[in-house]
Amino acid sequence: MASSMLISGLSEGFLTYRVWLLSGRRTILTLVLFCLALVHFVSGEVAAGQSLALHNLAKFGSVKIPHIIRLGSAALCDTSLAISSCYFLRQKRTGYRQTDEIIDHLIKFSINTGLLTSFASVAGLITYLVVPKTWVYLALCFLISRLYANTFLSSLNTRHILRTAPDEAEESPAVPRFRSRITPRALIARER
Repeated sequence: MASSMLISGLSEGFLTYRVWLLSGRRTILTLVLFCLALVHFVSGEVAAGQSLALHNLAKFGSVKIPHIIRLGSAALCDTSLAISSCYFLRQKRTGYRQTDEIIDHLIKFSINTGLLTSFASVAGLITYLVVPKTWVYLALCFLISRLYANTFLSSLNTRHILRTAPDEAEESPAVPRFRSRITPRALIARER
């Protein structure tokens, strides 16, 4: 669980840095987001330490407060990151079609990753509160760490894809294009 917190800390720290850049280096917003990420990280490390200190795994549900704080702050941080990213990206729209399409892709990415990790954290919190002595919560924790890793890596991949030429970005696997280059006339011509 401690390594999961390192992964989530890196991911949330990177996304906070991205919001800081998008916001024009607004310090107060960035500090609030950073504090939420720090609360998530520290409470997760405390929860991991307390869970590892237990000599009997049947008492796993007895370490409630750090786990509740960790999952609640994770959901709040992820939702705040998604909302602030979308808000500042929306302000960056220029009126040019290609630029606005790239910004739309970034907004969709921010919503998808932020809400996915947030929903997973809320699901983990609910399962921990409802059935704390089962391993369902722990399975969701491992899932959440994978989601954070995927969020971080896809953020880096998105940066690379968006730096390429617009035509190449449309053909990339991260931004699929579902139009076929073969027209119906070309298909009819091939059949003849």
